[in-house]
Amino acid sequence: MQLPPWLPLEAWNEYMEMRKKKRMITTPRVEKRLLRLLEGFHEQGYDLEAIIDDANNGNWKDFYVNGGTPRRPQEERPISERAQQVKAQLDLLYKRRAEEAKRGYPV
Repeated sequence: MQLPPWLPLEAWNEYMEMRKKKRMITTPRVEKRLLRLLEGFHEQGYDLEAIIDDANNGNWKDFYVNGGTPRRPQEERPISERAQQVKAQLDLLYKRRAEEAKRGYPV
């Protein structure tokens, strides 16, 4: 299975080793489900290494976000294609309203 480039490999490998030692199921289907969980956290800007380390240290079967899980700085967070489209539409709307306000139209 090819792992995504955003995945912290050292933490992932340690976690998968822990799962094997604890005799947890580690089929390809389980790995895909775990990667989907991490992908969601990645898209939300969470620090995946911290999430995986928490799971490894707690011998958890899944990944969870707790209140102290750090997020990456805003500029490093990925943005979906749909979010980019919405942002572009809002930027255009704000630009038009600013131009209308300069001309004296009510906003």
